[in-house]
Amino acid sequence: MYAQGASGVVHGHRISYFCRKRWVLLGDPDRGRVWDIRTARRVSGDYEMRGRQPLRVAWVPRA
Repeated sequence: MYAQGASGVVHGHRISYFCRKRWVLLGDPDRGRVWDIRTARRVSGDYEMRGRQPLRVAWVPRA
């Protein structure tokens, strides 16, 4: 789910998307050969960085 409004920041990176099971995606994806994005997971009330993960599915809005 796309994060709108004041969503928060984790280690200087804005929360862009909320996922299931306390995961969040941070910032914008790196659109290289394989798209990836920074991730974090909520643990005991705080977010912990979990590194970059490849994106399996991406939707791009039509103009």
